[in-house]
Amino acid sequence: MSATPASTPRPRVLTGDTPTGRLHLGHYVGSIENRLRLQAEYDCYFLLANMHAFTTRAEQAEQIRQDTIEIVKDWLACG
Repeated sequence: MSATPASTPRPRVLTGDTPTGRLHLGHYVGSIENRLRLQAEYDCYFLLANMHAFTTRAEQAEQIRQDTIEIVKDWLACG
C-alpha cells in the first residue's frame, strides 16, 4: 500500500532572503509564487537574513531595518 501514515511528518523546506531592498514583481514570479506552492506539500520555514545584510551594507543600518520590515509585511500579505 502506498498511503502515507498520518504520523509521518511532512518533509521540510528552509529558505530565505537577504533584505537588499523592497520586493518587486520579479521576486514574486521568481521566488514567492513557488514558495506559496511548496506550502501545500512541505512544512516551510522562511528566514530573513537581516544580519547578513550588514556584511555588505553596514553603514545603512536604518535602510536594512526598513527593508526588513517591508519584506516581512509583503511575505505576510502573500500568505
